[in-house]
Amino acid sequence: MRRETIAVVSMMRSMKILGLNLFRVRRRTNLLRLFEGKDD
Repeated sequence: MRRETIAVVSMMRSMKILGLNLFRVRRRTNLLRLFEGKDD
């Protein structure tokens, strides 16, 4: 049971980290698009 719970917790943490990274990347791309639009 403990090993399984630890695995689940680690997976949840990794998923959360990945989600945050994706969110940051999206934010960055959105900002870049806005800047490009202003240049045009």
